[in-house]
Amino acid sequence: MWALSQLTLPAAYILAATGVCAAPPPPAVEMEFVNTPPVERNDLSGRQLGGFHISTTFAKSRNEIFTVGGLTISDFSPAYLVDFSIPADTVTGWPCLSVKDVKIKVNYAPTIYVASEFRAGGCRYKTTLQHEVRHVNTDIITFNEFLPVLRQAVQDAANGIGAVGPLKPENLIRERDKMVDRLKAALEAKVDEIEKIRFNRQQVIDTRQEYLRLSALCREEPLGQR
Repeated sequence: MWALSQLTLPAAYILAATGVCAAPPPPAVEMEFVNTPPVERNDLSGRQLGGFHISTTFAKSRNEIFTVGGLTISDFSPAYLVDFSIPADTVTGWPCLSVKDVKIKVNYAPTIYVASEFRAGGCRYKTTLQHEVRHVNTDIITFNEFLPVLRQAVQDAANGIGAVGPLKPENLIRERDKMVDRLKAALEAKVDEIEKIRFNRQQVIDTRQEYLRLSALCREEPLGQR
C-alpha cells in the first residue's frame, strides 16, 4: 500500500500544478480602410507599360492592334496592431496568453501610369486618366463594401484562438507570433475571395468597346513625346 501511495501522490501533484487558463472575453476587432490619393506618373512609354503584368483581358479583331496607354497598379498593405492579455496562472505562475484587441489598417495606395507619348494635359492624357480613375474608384467601392466581411473574418479567427497556456516564459513570443499569423491568414483568405469579385468588376471596365471609344475621342491629337 505504501508503494501504491508513492505512485498516486506525484501524479495528483502534477495534475494540480498544470493549471488551466480561464476563457478570455471575445476580442475587440476594428478595421479601417485608408484611401491614399493616386500618384500619377507620365514617365514611361506605352511599350514599357506593356511590359507590366495586366490581369484584365479582352477579345479583339484579328486586324486590330491596341497599345497600352495607361494602367493602374494598386498596393494593398494591411498593418496589424494586436494587443494581448497576459495574466499569470494562479497555480503555476506562468502566463496565459490571449488576444485582447485587434486593429487593422488597410492602406490602399494606387499609382496611375499614363504613357509618355500622351502629352500631359492633352486629350489622350485626360481620357486615359479618366479611364484609370474608374479602376481606382472601383477598388475603393469594392473594399469599402466588403470591409465588414473582412473584419468579421478576423473576428471569427480571434474568437477561435481563446487562451493558450500556461506557458513557459521562453515560449511566450513564439505563441504570440502564431496568433498573429492566424489572424493574418484569416484576412488574406477572405481577401483572396474578394479579389475575384474585384477582378470581375475591373474586367467590365476594360473592354474592346471602351478602348475603341477612348481612341475615337482623341483621333485628331497627334502622338509624340511631351
